[in-house]
Amino acid sequence: MRGPFRLPAGRLCILFSSPSFGKRTGTVFHSVSDSPPGLPARATRRRGPFSRRPGGLGFLVCWAGPVLMGVLANGFLPAAGTAQLQSVVEIRVSAVVDGPVWPWDPTTSDGLAAPAESLRVAPLPGVQVEVLGSPLSTTSGPDGRAVLRGLSPGSHRIRVTHIGYRDEVFEVTAANGLTSRSSVTLTPDPVALTGFQVDGVRARTSAGGIVLRPEDASATVRTVADLVETVPGVTVVRRGGPGAPATPSIRGSAGDQVLVLVDGSPLNAGLTGEADLASLDLSDVDRVIVVTGAASARYGAGALAGVILVETGARRPSSAEASATVGAFGELTGSLAASHTLGRVERWRLSGRVQQEEVRGDFPHPVPDFRGGGEARRLNARSRAVRGHLALTRSGPSSQGRIRLHGEGLRRGSPGTVVQPSLTGRRDEDRAGVSGSWEAGTTAAGWRVSGGANSQEAHHSDPSPPFGPPYRSTTEIRDLNWRGELWRESGPLSIQAGLSGGIRRVRASSLDHGALERVRDVGLWIETSGELPGASFPVFPIPGLFRASAVVRGDVHDLVESVVVSPALGLEYLNGGARVGLRWTHGFSPPSLADLFFQEGVLVRPNPELRPERVRGEWSLEAGWAGSLGPLRPEIQGTLFQGDVDGMIIWFPDHRFIWSPSNYDVRRRGGSFTTGTRIPAAGLRVEGTLERTQVLYTGPVFSGQVVYRPEWQGSVTAGWQGERLDLRGTMRRQGPRRSVAGSELNALEPFTTLDLAASFPVPLPEGRGWEARADLGLRNALDVRASFLADYPLPGRWWTISVHLSRDP
Repeated sequence: MRGPFRLPAGRLCILFSSPSFGKRTGTVFHSVSDSPPGLPARATRRRGPFSRRPGGLGFLVCWAGPVLMGVLANGFLPAAGTAQLQSVVEIRVSAVVDGPVWPWDPTTSDGLAAPAESLRVAPLPGVQVEVLGSPLSTTSGPDGRAVLRGLSPGSHRIRVTHIGYRDEVFEVTAANGLTSRSSVTLTPDPVALTGFQVDGVRARTSAGGIVLRPEDASATVRTVADLVETVPGVTVVRRGGPGAPATPSIRGSAGDQVLVLVDGSPLNAGLTGEADLASLDLSDVDRVIVVTGAASARYGAGALAGVILVETGARRPSSAEASATVGAFGELTGSLAASHTLGRVERWRLSGRVQQEEVRGDFPHPVPDFRGGGEARRLNARSRAVRGHLALTRSGPSSQGRIRLHGEGLRRGSPGTVVQPSLTGRRDEDRAGVSGSWEAGTTAAGWRVSGGANSQEAHHSDPSPPFGPPYRSTTEIRDLNWRGELWRESGPLSIQAGLSGGIRRVRASSLDHGALERVRDVGLWIETSGELPGASFPVFPIPGLFRASAVVRGDVHDLVESVVVSPALGLEYLNGGARVGLRWTHGFSPPSLADLFFQEGVLVRPNPELRPERVRGEWSLEAGWAGSLGPLRPEIQGTLFQGDVDGMIIWFPDHRFIWSPSNYDVRRRGGSFTTGTRIPAAGLRVEGTLERTQVLYTGPVFSGQVVYRPEWQGSVTAGWQGERLDLRGTMRRQGPRRSVAGSELNALEPFTTLDLAASFPVPLPEGRGWEARADLGLRNALDVRASFLADYPLPGRWWTISVHLSRDP
């Protein structure tokens, strides 16, 4: 057995070795117990010199009361006088302080003690320290010290983040059996965290969250829709080119089975339950957390297939920014942003942004053979959007709060389908809202409250439709949501509890007169989690760390008859760069108002008898490894899941061709495999993903894959980053898709797209404080003419050129 291995604390150990270990064969060690409880003890040499030589063989015997424990070791001992029998990286984190140091004092009214003397650098507690490409993470203690244990030998990239400071990424080297020490100093960059900022990190064990940051994406990734489709298991269903609606699907789900929260407020439409991610530009986004798999145990109704958490903010302390984009299809976008710190101690910050985007959107496309064949041109696809927000943030030593006002005006043409195109259809939407959050405490104990109020008005009209009489429908939605939670940690155990709710008022001319105008929901949840080092197992010590979690939530919803209870269990094992996780979760999604109360018309009928969609036990097995092989940094990640859906709501015509929604049971299973490698010295990275998702009818009426759910998908991404140039390329493959339920007739052919991107700095005159960057993007470089949905074609090749200007103080 080769080290590293663990010694029992406070025990006497003797190493019997061959001559290659040294002249003596009875080297005596004594383990000490100054490590934190539950972590491996260290071994110090009491007498007898030794050295590490290849081929050395030894037998280590430890006296533990009446029990003798023996470990066979082959060449594990370092040549120094102290043997550290585990790879440990210790990082000291400090912060640049522009003004006085404000120590925390809970006895004062505002939590601040009298300022200490002016300092430039001070230890920073509560800093998140994570190993990139690995699930290992920790936080710094009161002295600013963070310790990462169990790293595999070799180089690792470390990301250090903290509220109010700029992120830092650097490399450390972990040596087998040694402690590596490093230090980092953070500079101020206050960032306001909303009510869901920490949720994704805290729920990672039980909910499997994947964190995406816009700054890590390529130039072709400009909206949240572009960003989330890089996650295995996520498909974005687009109904046209740039500016057209784009809804997410996770593991073969429908759009209304994915809950999308922006700063804690739901983005899902009040009528259909779907979320349009194309309206979310990345300019204001700090990060996006994607939770794949049923997550109602943590987030309630609508999270049957997963959750997408969008967190805005991350403006710099005092900055100005401007950007402009031109592109194909008449695209023209411009934005201005600024933020300013108020007060000498930088506890208040005011930020804002305005943006205007316009796309003509017309493009030629082929018509499927079963729709008549030939060529056509997509017309009336123009889109124009004006967006803006204003935010005020307060950051203190142990608390932070934020209030944000936002608004959007969206004007879109409604081009119809391939079979029934419209030249006069319109879809106009206006949205406005306010959201706020306040958080206080530390990682050991604290509380958080958040909420939001939103208003939306939508007008859909067509004075000369291709089928039926002229129409004009109006929808007014007002919603109020709130959330509160508490957490407390005691050693390796933690507990969280929360209460959330909302009320939504909907008035729509497209709904029947008997439709509900007010929909309410309330949920209560509690989660407990803990960590246990494998070395603490009394009989068979195991290297690594175990994490376990349990969540249960109860929801009351106006569109569901009874209380819905959603439990979830999670177990995770970490050892160096290896990770294995097992999750068991529940999920539910109530029927939408459009499904229940859509106004009956020609060839359309609602179904007020619909049941909620449910996943009564989804199993997910995840395994991954990230390590070092010479100059390479390989990574492997695999996922298997099985989660049948009871009562999936699907619209389908009857024998009279009258469309109506019904509940269908669906068997759902699949998995994904991702592998890749980085070469940091050369700036190269390549990654490939293969996915399979079976979504099969189980009833007697239909069989086979559900319509528009590709069974196979895949992608390959490659990139090179130099000092002044960043090149990216992504190739995606979409498998065949059925367009008719229960039949392979008129199935859509698979297609492949290639996206290319380049970014580089633009030189500007020195001394003025401005920086410039240019982004070049080429979407669908192979000019493939295809469509994910039969009646909504996608454009061919299109390009964008963007220039970004920014100024720091």
